[in-house]
Amino acid sequence: MLHVQTDIQVLVRLLRYLKPYWLRLVLACVCSTGIAAVTAAYVWLVRPFFDEVLVKQNQSLLVWFSSLVLCATVLKSLLTYLQAYLLSYVNNWVVGDIREQLFSKMIRLPMRYHNANSTGRSIARVTNDTAVMGNTLPMIIKNGIQESITFVCMIGVLFSQSWRLALPLIVIAPLSMVTTLKIGRRLRGLSTRGLELTGSLTSLAEEGLSGIRTLKIYGRETVEDERFRLSSRQVIRTSVKSAQWSAMTSPLIEVVGGIGLVGLVLYG
Repeated sequence: MLHVQTDIQVLVRLLRYLKPYWLRLVLACVCSTGIAAVTAAYVWLVRPFFDEVLVKQNQSLLVWFSSLVLCATVLKSLLTYLQAYLLSYVNNWVVGDIREQLFSKMIRLPMRYHNANSTGRSIARVTNDTAVMGNTLPMIIKNGIQESITFVCMIGVLFSQSWRLALPLIVIAPLSMVTTLKIGRRLRGLSTRGLELTGSLTSLAEEGLSGIRTLKIYGRETVEDERFRLSSRQVIRTSVKSAQWSAMTSPLIEVVGGIGLVGLVLYG
């Protein structure tokens, strides 16, 4: 049975690797907060825009609103760029540090470990596993912290506009969160399974090609070909299933959001 870690558990394990890059990480979180604030500002501008510009036909405010929206768009784009750069910087260095430490550890392990584990599987752990572990960081920052702050800001804006219309969102929002968490848990399990299967596939390829002389002497080409094919098909099926679950995320959230919007309009 595979042990699937949550994003928070992975982040806790990454903390000691993140320490040298804490300043850039803090700046990335500041950018996330800014992006969330600007997104909420868009929502806050909707009501006065409709009331003053469209309904009351106040032309003098049209230029003011347009300028404000343009400034907010430029600011959000700048913050998004800075966030992406900072997270990429931290992610690549953290992955490199983990990879170097893992390789250093593995070459110092006793021979009984290397006899029990193929070279291909060890290579997959040094390359693929470290990359996937490191890629968790941007997901946590962008999908966890940023989305959470955006949600809080949105709730604040909606309550300031109309607390009666904001109340139903407190019921709707957890449905989207539960859906996302369940799909995320399933995706993490498939990702872990995919890494193990990829390691096995790499091991089979390494064994077959490094022992090609023995393979040909005993005429085992067909046997090894079939072993590799079956292992490759397992990787393909797992990858397709992972893509299937990933593709379900956005439509399901859209459906939940659409149902909530219809209910909110009827309630309003």
